[in-house]
Amino acid sequence: MRAIRNLEGTFMRVNTPLFYFRYERGCLVDYGSLCKDIKIMPIDIRWGGLTPETIAEVLDDRVVPETRQGLEYEMKEAGIPYFSMENLIRYNSGISVCDTFWVRLPDGPQTFEEAFKAMGFSEGYLEYRLRNLENPIKQE
Repeated sequence: MRAIRNLEGTFMRVNTPLFYFRYERGCLVDYGSLCKDIKIMPIDIRWGGLTPETIAEVLDDRVVPETRQGLEYEMKEAGIPYFSMENLIRYNSGISVCDTFWVRLPDGPQTFEEAFKAMGFSEGYLEYRLRNLENPIKQE
């Protein structure tokens, strides 16, 4: 698993804070839950609880594989000098195309809408994402 050196933030689902974390010199030095509804947490945390290991897995999922074709070119175009998890999370707030989780950083966008727009996506696509990807777990 890839490592994070120095990063502090709040893991979010749309605009709901789920947990906070702080890495210093490669160590997770502080973290805690901000949400009581386990059903809206990422699957790793729903199954394994909020632990240093599950936090690392969830954050790792926010970053494209280092072997992704064209990544070096895209990083250069974005002004990212080298591959690191924190550089990529800082650049795109950990936004993925397949869910509505993201990472709110103290000095970055503070809402899902701001983070999404900072990546250059249109208002229409944002509405589509919120309507089609925010699938609440159905109660039986």
